[in-house]
Amino acid sequence: MKAALRTRIVTAASVSVLLAACGGGDPGNSLSGTPSSPARLAPATVVGNVATFAGPRANYNIIKSASGYTVIDNVGSDGTSNLPESIERMQFTDVTVNPRIGALAAGIQPEELKLLIELYIAFFNRVPEADGLAYWIEKFKAGESLDQIADLFYNAAVQYTNLTGYSVNMSPSDFVRIIYRNVLGRTGTTAPPEEDVQYWAGQLSGGTVTRGVLVRTMLDSAHSFRGHSVWGWVPALLDNKYTAGHYFAVQQGLNYNTPEISIQRTMAIAAAVTPQGIEAALREIPVTSGTAPVDPATQAPIPPATTPAPAPGVTPAPGAPAPAPGTTPAPGTTPAPGTTPAPGTTPAPGTTPAPGTMPAPGTTPAPGTTPAPGTTPAPGTTPAPGITPAPGTAPAPGITPAPTMTPVPGVTPSPA
Repeated sequence: MKAALRTRIVTAASVSVLLAACGGGDPGNSLSGTPSSPARLAPATVVGNVATFAGPRANYNIIKSASGYTVIDNVGSDGTSNLPESIERMQFTDVTVNPRIGALAAGIQPEELKLLIELYIAFFNRVPEADGLAYWIEKFKAGESLDQIADLFYNAAVQYTNLTGYSVNMSPSDFVRIIYRNVLGRTGTTAPPEEDVQYWAGQLSGGTVTRGVLVRTMLDSAHSFRGHSVWGWVPALLDNKYTAGHYFAVQQGLNYNTPEISIQRTMAIAAAVTPQGIEAALREIPVTSGTAPVDPATQAPIPPATTPAPAPGVTPAPGAPAPAPGTTPAPGTTPAPGTTPAPGTTPAPGTTPAPGTMPAPGTTPAPGTTPAPGTTPAPGTTPAPGITPAPGTAPAPGITPAPTMTPVPGVTPSPA
């Protein structure tokens, strides 16, 4: 299967290769090479390893058995077709099914498969098709990194500018805006501020990151906001697009029959996904509702991870670059979960330093925090063990100095 799939794609012209790899290749060619003369195997017309049917996919049931596949026409006159296990494509009037994608996808880790599907979403805001996804699975298994694969996606995207929005001469800023839209769903009122766009555009222009690395960074950023009170819809939308893509390409093994229709329809499926669910997207997929996977052994999609919600008040938007060393967070904001302000920075008024950070000299620690050496505890607070109150101060009423603390001469501790 590997050699046959590679032969089919690699022997085409380079542009066609890239397009086919992203799910828009010509489904009329057999994966095994030159078709043999037409033959009849039950009602389906079989040429080489391709079985052709007279109706749309939704009219048929596909049942996998130990010896092959049984395809039952529920509407037309095709009746029942018994196909051998060697069959590689089932071509219907609207789509073509790749029955082997489930087994191929099982050859890599589920998390790696998810990232490949998310690259389609990130670059094209579309779900993948089975043949294109199979191509990239093979490339990944052969040693291509996910970042290298992501860079190659751009080469395919620029071939269909009117559909994808990418062009050879597009500016880094325009590229960044498309990634924000596709990965993070941030357009209109949620569009990124211009300074964020220019930060990432500068990283691209300066060669600090490649397009592939930027996309991976945005994907990581999106997933880090799961459960967030403001931005939780971003990872929910991305997870649902992945689930819809997995159902279309991996479980159902679907491909549309022309490149243009492929891009248009798979974009329409992705566009129908919402942060709340994929029901509308499933109605765009040309199979009967509730259709089981072509291969029952196909792995189910990864369920959304359960990540604790970030602390209240954390409002940096997904995709925003990390503050540069020496900068001050904007007033009213809290550093993102797990981040630590750079040494020497001062949190803005009303902000909460990340766990483990030390307030700047001269500032007043938040209740329950530990003052920095040489600072004065706020009124009513209890110095941490080993801290000596500043000269002339007395512990607040009802406060007992911590063990090992030495009162300043002339200061009388209050009753314990």
